[in-house]
Amino acid sequence: ILLLYFVPEEVNNMSRRTHSRSFDHTKLSTGSPNSISKLALDDPDFKPLKKAWTMLSPPTYKIQAPINFHHSDVLYRRHFNASELPKGLLKKGLSLEGLQGSWLSSSSSTPAPPAAADSDSCVIVVDCFSTGAMMAHQCLENGLKTIRVDSFDNPDLASMVPSNCRSDYTYFFTFDNDSPSKEVALATLLDKINATKLRPVAVIAGAETGVELADRLSEKYNVSNPEILTNGSSDTEARRNKYLMGEKVRAAGVRAVMQQMATTWHEIKTFLDSWNPSPFNVIVKPMESAGSDDVTLCHSEEQVKAAFGNIMGKVNSLGCVNEGVLVQEYLQGTEYVIDTCSFKGTHKVIALWEYDRRPTNGAGFVLHGQRLMSANEPRAKELIEYQFKVLDSLNIKNGPGHGEVKWSNGGPCLVEVGSRCHGAEGMWMGIATEVFGYNQVDATLDAYMNKGRFLDDNVYPVSPSVRKSHGCAKYLISFQDGTLKNYSKAALDEIKAMKSFRSLELFLKPGKLIKPTIDCFTWAGCVLMANADKAGPHAGYARAAE
Repeated sequence: ILLLYFVPEEVNNMSRRTHSRSFDHTKLSTGSPNSISKLALDDPDFKPLKKAWTMLSPPTYKIQAPINFHHSDVLYRRHFNASELPKGLLKKGLSLEGLQGSWLSSSSSTPAPPAAADSDSCVIVVDCFSTGAMMAHQCLENGLKTIRVDSFDNPDLASMVPSNCRSDYTYFFTFDNDSPSKEVALATLLDKINATKLRPVAVIAGAETGVELADRLSEKYNVSNPEILTNGSSDTEARRNKYLMGEKVRAAGVRAVMQQMATTWHEIKTFLDSWNPSPFNVIVKPMESAGSDDVTLCHSEEQVKAAFGNIMGKVNSLGCVNEGVLVQEYLQGTEYVIDTCSFKGTHKVIALWEYDRRPTNGAGFVLHGQRLMSANEPRAKELIEYQFKVLDSLNIKNGPGHGEVKWSNGGPCLVEVGSRCHGAEGMWMGIATEVFGYNQVDATLDAYMNKGRFLDDNVYPVSPSVRKSHGCAKYLISFQDGTLKNYSKAALDEIKAMKSFRSLELFLKPGKLIKPTIDCFTWAGCVLMANADKAGPHAGYARAAE
């Protein structure tokens, strides 16, 4: 490490004046402010030097108390004493900025929920991007007054809403994440909402980033109106932080992955030495992100070290700073998704998906596509029973759940679960409705505002055993890095002519930068397919990949 010291002339002159004086240099530490005060009394011209900022720490950061680092940790820190980033620095990846929302016309099967039919009632959706934008769109389409609340200030999120998706929200508020007191910020937000004179009947997390605020808001409103569903705030951290999530699941006696949370390389090194994985297959990923963002499979200690350095302190694809990393055992096997919805502890599986993940472009877990499963397929019963235990262990008693589970070593094991709807911008809604007659957004709105309909097993079975069709989503994978000139018209025409074709989304416009696909934020597009004949989507999926 090369350290360069630039000494102002006035300090240099002062040092010459005090050079002949005798004092204990060991007292001049950042941990002994009194020693500096004594020195200042001895020499009124003395001006203590301020702590220098590292290159990747903007001067608008707030200073925390000094942190004691092991010398090796310095190599992997992007910032040392920053409590928050300045406004405007956090950005969510905009790889889907060309999204049109071609599936919206076929997405909903639900009539307007009667619980929100009053003129003074409203629905609050926290973070209206990704599937949250679809949630708000459905509310508006059903004539419900809809309040958009952003959990943090990020104007770029507007670019993540499909162009034909409604965004004429009744009101729009932003939670003050910069407030030194979250309780004060929450009280201020509640005052703003209450000043509208509208009566909230539901508070729903639209995206992963909105889970904690939705939990706290709904908990507050539940006090005065017990009909408002809430998961409460006592376990909200475990529903967002992947390390706490895994440990809480394990504590409930449910299988969980071996793991270690770390903020320093020393912690990771100690964990690896005690574990001694053989063969060396180790996962390193952010504690709070989504979309396979920076999830890395490492085969050596050096690769773990590099992955840690890449993640720690980085602004992730959800626009949040990675304040820690998660080191886990690698679960080898097929990954499944169990999308659920719950009402006061009664769980229902709304959709089962099988993921098609493959190593691509140097990344280990790129999602190439996903297909809808029925509950009578092999492994489905065990996956459902396992996921219900996970929901109970995390106190996800109300609303949606998006669980990712791997079948490894003969059984299911949790990758992670979000107490919000399936992401991927809600593109899956249309084919889910065609295959089963409903989707997770529909079920969520009914669980919150039409409990009779939600609890009716004829409308929403406990699990999707009877299908009307077969469906899948094929994500378009980029292997190129540069500027997109155009798409192949012949290839697009062939895809659209397939009998199973339902809709096509191209995420990038000609003239935009295109990157090799390494996660969900760098897809080039998506083809949605469905057909009563199983062979149709299967053949279309393979051909679209070609």
